[in-house]
Amino acid sequence: MKALYGKGEWVKAFHQRQVYLNRLHIEETNKSIYRIHDKCAEFLSQMTGVAFVTSSISLDNNDSGISGRVKNSYHPKRSGDLILTLHQGWTEDTSGEESSASPYAYDTRVPLCFYGWQVKPQTIDAPTDMTNLAPTLSFMLGAPLPAAATGQPIVEIWK
Repeated sequence: MKALYGKGEWVKAFHQRQVYLNRLHIEETNKSIYRIHDKCAEFLSQMTGVAFVTSSISLDNNDSGISGRVKNSYHPKRSGDLILTLHQGWTEDTSGEESSASPYAYDTRVPLCFYGWQVKPQTIDAPTDMTNLAPTLSFMLGAPLPAAATGQPIVEIWK
């Protein structure tokens, strides 16, 4: 950033593969936030181990695959301006700090178990999404779906 735009604190922080830009400094220098996002993403994409970089500005256009997973984990008030996705199998050294921000299926799948009333003993190997949990519990309880629910009940539980 200093090589392109001169001296100054352009980056505030890097945490859990997210770059937080110094937006106040960018505004003070009258630089285009869009251009800075593009230049930073272009530079970071060249780093060893980085599969791709997602700019918070471009998240609205990405709803599928890994980009969709990055979008689903993004929060405008807490997330960085640029989110790095490492190649499969790569991790960063976080010096003992927990980090589980990988969007790959091998790192996002967890067992989901139901036990008890009206649930037959069985194993269902079909993958499901965690967004299906609330609709499934609502269905089991005979309650209406939560207003923000986006998933579907896991009907295989009752088959």
